[in-house]
Amino acid sequence: MSTVSAWIDHRNVVTIHHIAGSEAEFPWLLVELIRGGSLQDRLEQGLLSPAEAARLGRGVLAGLRAAHAVGIERRDTKPSNAYFTLWR
Repeated sequence: MSTVSAWIDHRNVVTIHHIAGSEAEFPWLLVELIRGGSLQDRLEQGLLSPAEAARLGRGVLAGLRAAHAVGIERRDTKPSNAYFTLWR
């Protein structure tokens, strides 16, 4: 399982540094620290403009496409699981 971190090299996908546990257990991931907040945090600040929503949506979709391209499925995609490094 430790080779997963090398599968995706994409700016919109968090870097996985280590995977512990086994498939029989609940594995846990050690990932890079993201400072900036989640999409949920941003939505709590108010509505997104159409341009901001499109920009953020394209980023999330690009990350999902990169994961899907190497056979990884993200089954818990939601605003609280989409993190961003900067707000504008």
